[in-house]
Amino acid sequence: MYQKLKFFIFSYFPTTFKILNLRKVYVKFFITGFFTLLLDLFFLFLLHDVLNQNLLVSTALAFFLSFLFNFFNHKFWTFRDNNLAYVHRQLFSYLFFSFLNLLINVKLMHILANVNGVNYLCSQFLVTIIIGIESFIIYNFFIFRKRK
Repeated sequence: MYQKLKFFIFSYFPTTFKILNLRKVYVKFFITGFFTLLLDLFFLFLLHDVLNQNLLVSTALAFFLSFLFNFFNHKFWTFRDNNLAYVHRQLFSYLFFSFLNLLINVKLMHILANVNGVNYLCSQFLVTIIIGIESFIIYNFFIFRKRK
């Protein structure tokens, strides 16, 4: 599927393909984030609406499943880190930074929406961009860095 998509873009949009190919780690990071969001929403819907589970339990389980998808997809696909020797340490670091990002998200939302009166949806959009950039830097240069 991935190869077919690559060939399609290369065939019909050669200039776009060159740009995306040079920046493929950024594109993969964005794609993984997008599919993590979709997966989180899917599991939340499935658990809460279809299987009639409690909303908070469904939210936590959906977060956990999408978190695992996000971690392993970033590790093996986005950053091409196939080394299994550090996977436990990486998973712990990834979880730590996920919780840190949650705290940053709440604090920035408070500052933007509550203190400065920025619309909460615009605030979350800006905060998501900021955390996305910060996360990419941490994942790329620390958690999934190339070890010698």
